[in-house]
Amino acid sequence: MKIAILLSGRLTSYDKHYQNIIDNLVQENDVDFYAGISDEPINKKLLDGFLKLYNPIAWKYSDQPLPDIDFSKVKSGKNLAPIKKNVMYMWRNRDAVKELLQNDYDWIISTRIDIFYKNKLDYTDLDPNAINIPFGSDYAGYQDKIAIAKKPIILEYLDVYHNLKKYLIDQKRTIEPETLIKYHLKNKSINVKRCHLHHQIFPKVSLKNKISSTNKMRVIVINAYEERREKYDERYELYPAVHWTDVTEEQTEEIHFRHNANMEYRRKVTACSLSHRKLLMKIIQEDLKNIVIIEDDCIIEDFDRLDELEDVKEFCYIGGQINAPLMKDFKKFEDIKDSIRDNFSKGINVIDPKEFRLAHACAYFIPDAHVARHILNQMPNGKKMRAIDTEYISLQKKDIIKNFIYPAIGTLYLKDACQGFSYSTYKLYDDQTLY
Repeated sequence: MKIAILLSGRLTSYDKHYQNIIDNLVQENDVDFYAGISDEPINKKLLDGFLKLYNPIAWKYSDQPLPDIDFSKVKSGKNLAPIKKNVMYMWRNRDAVKELLQNDYDWIISTRIDIFYKNKLDYTDLDPNAINIPFGSDYAGYQDKIAIAKKPIILEYLDVYHNLKKYLIDQKRTIEPETLIKYHLKNKSINVKRCHLHHQIFPKVSLKNKISSTNKMRVIVINAYEERREKYDERYELYPAVHWTDVTEEQTEEIHFRHNANMEYRRKVTACSLSHRKLLMKIIQEDLKNIVIIEDDCIIEDFDRLDELEDVKEFCYIGGQINAPLMKDFKKFEDIKDSIRDNFSKGINVIDPKEFRLAHACAYFIPDAHVARHILNQMPNGKKMRAIDTEYISLQKKDIIKNFIYPAIGTLYLKDACQGFSYSTYKLYDDQTLY
């Protein structure tokens, strides 16, 4: 196949993952690189090295003026408020690189220079009639780092820059890149297909990284399936889950289920709940501190963001699903979900159980043994037990569990999550599912 890769952004760390791009994006295909450079001023040494390594058939530094916009009137989250112009430069840069396209291609990939890929892109899984966007880091929109499509669609996707004034001023949209690209695609009537391309922003080389949060936080994976281990590197600790085949029928009777739940489902839910309880007990017995717990269908997108948990002293969700307060309200809740999410601020937020609940126990933070003991003591034993995520929801209602971090640090690895036993009940609706 003939592939075009449109690289945009800063040149920092351009050489650190060249081979990674070759292995996971280029593969055996015939690839042309294009580049839009945003370094200001241009670092000649970095530029020369980049051009020699990637040999783009065309590149450009975009210096066209920004649209005439009063930035004080542009909506943004707290973290983006000081850097609104930087976000504008990003869209300008992508517009510049799309103008360089010279040939016809089977697929065109728009991506940042500083992205590290953790698996090979499966080109057979792409939809030729849609913009293909990897799962993860949606932040109430669609992640804006990577997109794959045929030429007409990718050109429409990258046309945000020429619509900025209309979106931000006339239509009063937020400058948050993820929500803006979602709005742009809806406005253009472009279909979205989600694809599996696990990735992260390549870490900056600095002293901070050498003493990063991985030394402060222990990330423990409740691991039930051997085939899921390969996506975890040395930054994760694998904790063997109770396997559902080892759960007895008597143990399943200690947990409340709907009357028509089959025995396999009961055993899997029981195994999951027992695994979480055992890990909480381990934290208590060994007096552990700063423990991040994730299930093996979950990953940490950005380990440096674990630093945001350093001063958290209570149980805190770092990933999950925003749901209606009551089961009967699910359909009605879909219409107001986005408006509720619009009120989330970046950082620690408080759950309002009258407005929503956070479902699933796929990713959360336990600061110390005291908190683990308090949580465990609040959960019933014997035949009053429930599934672990249901237990945590009940503690939300009691104001015992009340915190979550936004955007999520732990996100579902959809390739595994979609195969999980609970997703026959909780369907994954792309960006609408995870907060």
